[in-house]
Amino acid sequence: MDFEKKEVLRKSAESIFRFIKENLVSVYPEQEARQIAYILLEDAFDITKLDILKNKSLPDFDEEKLVEYLRRLALQEPIQHIVGKTEFLGFEVQVSKDVLIPRPETEELTQKVIDALHAEESNNANILDIGTGSGCIAIAIKKYVSESNVFAMDVSERALEVARNNAKTLKANVEFIQADILKNIEEKLPFFDIIVSNPPYVTQLEKEKMRENVLNFDPHLALFVENENYLLFYKAIINFATSHLKQYGRLFFEINEQFGKEMTLLLKQNNFVEVELLKDFRGKDRFCVGVKN
Repeated sequence: MDFEKKEVLRKSAESIFRFIKENLVSVYPEQEARQIAYILLEDAFDITKLDILKNKSLPDFDEEKLVEYLRRLALQEPIQHIVGKTEFLGFEVQVSKDVLIPRPETEELTQKVIDALHAEESNNANILDIGTGSGCIAIAIKKYVSESNVFAMDVSERALEVARNNAKTLKANVEFIQADILKNIEEKLPFFDIIVSNPPYVTQLEKEKMRENVLNFDPHLALFVENENYLLFYKAIINFATSHLKQYGRLFFEINEQFGKEMTLLLKQNNFVEVELLKDFRGKDRFCVGVKN
């Protein structure tokens, strides 16, 4: 990739878009390269799809900035890290190397919580998001169910800094707590109607199948668990929930698709009822829900 020695035709939006895409197809599938090119131009250079369609002239285009971004993309750094943000359920959230980039499956998980609150008209519900990362789950719940009382917990103070900034920017009143769910939580907390979590669930054995942009740039603290103790965080959260959920309160989990049966059994063994294993948009076992009896 030698941008300096290539002439980007007239510096028009369409030609620059085409140039970015052509330089990315050796690293990414073509459709993904197109999407990255759109995101890069819009978020880093304020060039919209309409500008590209109209082939807008760009006399002041910053070539050096583009060179640097293309080099980072060639190393498979996620586009979300490069532009510093991503979209989550219609909101723009800040991300960094200290938080997991939210996936579509986590949007689905959050939507299930929001739908459940709306269905029951639980406007004043107490909700806790464990392992909040960027704060996307907690913030989206607060934005869509504004009367709810939302708390968010994470072990990482750096992640919580990102989450607090997102909550401030989006004007979402969320109470953030720095705590380790694997240890005794001394914080005085209310009883919750819902606890939701997308904890680390990728085993060490699965590492070799993962793409470089995940392994090299997403925080391992938020991703991986040991092979021999792959339900570690779920067990800790369920144990916490037994003393912090109201009766008939609910747990919503995002899970590893391989361990659906183990998760449903674990919930039932801990006196949860109405346990459901739900599929994501790809048809994989991705969510587990239970009600405290």
